[in-house]
Parts: sequence; structure tokens; C-alpha cells
Amino acid sequence: MGGIIGLLVALFMMKNRITTPADSLTQPQFMSYFRSNLIAKATINLGSQTSSLMPVSGMYYRTDKEKAAKRSHAICRLAGLFHAKTA
Repeated sequence: MGGIIGLLVALFMMKNRITTPADSLTQPQFMSYFRSNLIAKATINLGSQTSSLMPVSGMYYRTDKEKAAKRSHAICRLAGLFHAKTA
């Protein structure tokens, strides 16, 4: 009986460590999801100041009907994307 409980605890702990790999998005794919408001969360790594290409990691929805966000990463040229629009 104790072995079964130990096995269940071990399986539960392993479940938390096993994750699905992140989807690799191209820049056009990322921009399409961004413009469609399907990016749930994005983190931009600004560590490389010498390049205009920025690594972006986060979560996205493949469709607007999807309930669970998928992990993703992309390398994108983001220059000019976040400038304020003027009327």
C-alpha cells in the first residue's frame, strides 16, 4: 500500500516537470497573432542591443475560440511596432 502512495506522489511530482515544448513562430506568424489580438502574454528579451531582432517568448491562442494558450517563442524585428499612433 505504501508503494502505491509513493508511486502516486512520484508521478504527481514528475507531471509538474514535464511540459510540452514551445511552438516556434516565424515573424509573420507572430505578427499575425499580434494583430489578431491572440497573444496572451509576451516577454521581449532586450539583452541584445546591437541587433534589431528580438527574442520573444510567451503564450498565444491559435484561434479566438481556443480556451488554453500555447507556449511559444519567436525571433522578431520589432522596430516601430510600439510607437504611439498620432491622429
